[in-house]
Amino acid sequence: MKQLPLFASLALLLASSAVAASAPPAMRFHATSPAEARVWQQAAREKLFALMMGGQQPSRCPLDAKVLRRIEVPTDGYVLEELTLQSLPDRRAHVWLARPAQPKGKVGTVLAINGHGGNGEQIVRGSSLYWYGRAMIEMGYVVIAPDVGQHELQHTNWSLMGERTWDALRSLDHVVTLPEVDPERLAVAGLSLGGETTMYVAALDERLKAACSSGWLTTVANMKNGHCPCFNFAGLEENFDFSDIFACVAPRTLVCELGELERAPGGFPVAIGRQALDGIRAAYRVFNAESNVTLTVHPGPHVFNGQDFFPRLRVTLGENRRPIPDDAATVAWVRFTDGPESLDGTPYYWLGRTELKLTFDVRPQPGDALELGWGGKSDHRDAVLLINGQSVTVRDGGHWGFRWLRVPVPDGIKGERYEIEIKRGQAQPAFFSEVRLTRASGDKSRPDLKQPSFKGKLALTPLTAAAPVEAFPEMRKVWDRPLTLALSPSEGERVPGGRVRGKAGDERVAALFLQAEKNARLANEALFRCRRFVDGWLAQADPASGLIPRNLTAGRDFWNGRDSAADNYPFMVLTAALTDRPLLEGRMRDMLRTETRLTCRLDRLPDDYSFSKKGWRREKLDLDAVIFDGAEYVKDGLLPITEWMGPSPWSERMIGIIDDIWKHAPIDTPFGKLPTLNFEVCGDLLQANARLFWFTGDRKYLDWAVRLGDYFLLGTNHPTRDLHQLRLIDHGCEVVNGLTELYVAVSRARPEKKRAYQKPMHEMFDSILAEGRNPDGLLYSYFYPKQRIHSTGLCDTWGYDLDGFYAMWLIDGTAAYRDAVRQALGHLKGKYVGACWDDKSADGFADSIEGAINLFNREPVESAADWIDSQTRLMWAIQKPDGVIEGWHGDGNFARTSLMYALWKTQGATVQPWRADVRFGAVREGGGVNLILIADQPWEGRLLFDRPRHKLHMRLPLDYTRINQFPEWFTVEADARYDVKLGREQTLDKTGADLADGIPLKLQAGEALALEVRKR
Repeated sequence: MKQLPLFASLALLLASSAVAASAPPAMRFHATSPAEARVWQQAAREKLFALMMGGQQPSRCPLDAKVLRRIEVPTDGYVLEELTLQSLPDRRAHVWLARPAQPKGKVGTVLAINGHGGNGEQIVRGSSLYWYGRAMIEMGYVVIAPDVGQHELQHTNWSLMGERTWDALRSLDHVVTLPEVDPERLAVAGLSLGGETTMYVAALDERLKAACSSGWLTTVANMKNGHCPCFNFAGLEENFDFSDIFACVAPRTLVCELGELERAPGGFPVAIGRQALDGIRAAYRVFNAESNVTLTVHPGPHVFNGQDFFPRLRVTLGENRRPIPDDAATVAWVRFTDGPESLDGTPYYWLGRTELKLTFDVRPQPGDALELGWGGKSDHRDAVLLINGQSVTVRDGGHWGFRWLRVPVPDGIKGERYEIEIKRGQAQPAFFSEVRLTRASGDKSRPDLKQPSFKGKLALTPLTAAAPVEAFPEMRKVWDRPLTLALSPSEGERVPGGRVRGKAGDERVAALFLQAEKNARLANEALFRCRRFVDGWLAQADPASGLIPRNLTAGRDFWNGRDSAADNYPFMVLTAALTDRPLLEGRMRDMLRTETRLTCRLDRLPDDYSFSKKGWRREKLDLDAVIFDGAEYVKDGLLPITEWMGPSPWSERMIGIIDDIWKHAPIDTPFGKLPTLNFEVCGDLLQANARLFWFTGDRKYLDWAVRLGDYFLLGTNHPTRDLHQLRLIDHGCEVVNGLTELYVAVSRARPEKKRAYQKPMHEMFDSILAEGRNPDGLLYSYFYPKQRIHSTGLCDTWGYDLDGFYAMWLIDGTAAYRDAVRQALGHLKGKYVGACWDDKSADGFADSIEGAINLFNREPVESAADWIDSQTRLMWAIQKPDGVIEGWHGDGNFARTSLMYALWKTQGATVQPWRADVRFGAVREGGGVNLILIADQPWEGRLLFDRPRHKLHMRLPLDYTRINQFPEWFTVEADARYDVKLGREQTLDKTGADLADGIPLKLQAGEALALEVRKR
């Protein structure tokens, strides 16, 4: 599989020759006067309607708009609405709308259209490559965004492009009915498939006054050279080239955009784009309006640019808000002309190497704002701004080059001047070309903006020389100092002072205990760090409720289900279960009671709780959001707790949430009602329901999971056959693993379903093997199955996906699936070191290490153990002295993986009570285990051995690989008998039940005790 190849010059020559050799299209633009042109345009529109939409322009049925949810964005002054429209008598379009919260008169509207793999919600939220949607909202326009993408063709006499285009046209029909919309000021813009749809919509609807088709300008011949075939339909190339369709837009404003680094399959070469532009200009020339058509060639890849379109949009639709950048309002600035790096000739500073400190010699006033020259490379980045001590987190991206972001100065800023620190945030570090301070009143005395700075000074703090700071230096002498092990004639002797003697001359036993002692220090470090993580976050808890905030920067004022409850709190619970039972039964239980009491908004479904409001963060119930919150809380948090602890108040909370998610399932499908179509949440529910079926014995959970399985495997939503893009990183891997968990369940409980699912399941996994892996067996963050395209970066969740492969091997015995696991594990050491995944945070370390631990438990590839050790040390180095990791909800995953690491090093053994000075580790040997315990101070307690929790807690038929499980290492069977050798004592005869309850032990200060446990 090739990686997004650049368009070769040979392909360009062949495509151009093919155009020259083919017969001219029947509807080629040929008018010589405006009157002739308008006659031709009308005929062309009628022909397009006929070819695309079943023979003629469809009748417009009543729209019957239904608002599914309404989301207020008070900080930015607009409201988001998710709705459906009756685009045809038998078809409803799914649409997102952004409108001013408090409109002042009529405003212009933009129909904004996503590309392959995107949706309307991404447009209005400005996520992924669709930053332009939010940018136009921030300009003060109404933005309407229908979901335009791959779907099953509903009408066999239509084309796929016809259904997409008609949904977009009906979206315009709806938006012009809104009281704040001026129907004379309409525009359309889109990227990639959105640029293609823009062409058709602008050609067919003369209400649109301006259009921007980005990443699309090309010819029919070029599109046949490796592009997605969905562009084509019967009669297209016989009647039109794309320049002819664009000719229907003349003389209205048209901007086309192409990037010099276009890497889509087949490419959108600038040379071919210019060839198409010549045909478009011919049409504009007839209207004496050549100045109304523009081709923007930017230096970036397949991204929306806006450089030429946005100024034209403001002229066409009018100014509704201050422009960004607001030159007239600028009162101070610093341009980074001396920046050590540059992008397309613009110098910049990158927060990955440098922190910035800016001083603006301007007294703060209410209403001030910073304007940032924010860099992007088709990615998303963030930064933390400390403005006179107040923290603001900024995250944006999706574009290439630099665009301006406005950041309002927080209320209450005081001082004689502005002192601003700019640091990297949790995600990829941002980079900047310039920072401005703006004020509505401006400063008439300031010099020209060409001057590199005015009333601004910049100081730099390089990060490259900064060495990692050990969070707990006082513990390093404990964790780094091996215990001396000596052999003597005295067998099994226990001695104070940190020395242990084993069998004389038995080097094998000595080596085992040496490794066990090393493992004891590693496990102790893991547990200590987890305990300090709990302390760090409890110190940040809301004083009134006792709940922890979502994050310590943005999101500090609320607790939510999908983050606080799902990712952070559960691993505080599990840390307490292993290290502090009173804390578990006290404050951790109290937090569960409090969150249940304060957050249940619809039956037992959780909603965001605001600390400042002492109530809901969202004024109105958002059903899809609370289903999302509940599903994440269950899958990421409550399930791992239950895997370790079994039935508990936390498992009761889990069952209640899942029951009410399905009780309120709103979406009708041929397979029954579903709670959501959110891909990630469907994966959460597949995993949760499959495990709850076994845990409770209640068949309803399996039946619910089967609905989802049928939807993805037996309908038209197969993850690799039908979906345009499959994410293997977070927010996509959940479905891969969830379908596998369902497959395991039906293989035992519903064999007829197993037979129905087997072929589509293998189709999905075979596609991932063929298209989603690099040569070492690691997985790309996402790939496009039909187009043989993949991301450049690797996902940290590769182990989660490979859990699914291994489970499939356990059920069906497909050797290639097991081989895929062993290949990935075998290539880690020495090559994949540090933050080598798309997720560069501690969470990226945590997820990748967890995946390796879980798979190493099944396939002990020796080199993978060394990789896990080294990567874990790098992850630990991120922790701060107060115990906090990075200050966001992903910190909990640091603890989750550290607990798994500790249990590997102890082979599942734990002690009660745990203390920081008590170290214990283990090594497997054959069917037994060798352990060592050391206490720096006198200690008395119990050493507990793990049990087959998958049977006893979860009641699973087999211990298949699954996300966020805690692997089983050395486990004891309740009725089996074991020999336990410890010290000089007589060998003890213990049952597995005795070992699970714990062996009573007493250690003196500095004493080490070696134990051997063997099954009889």
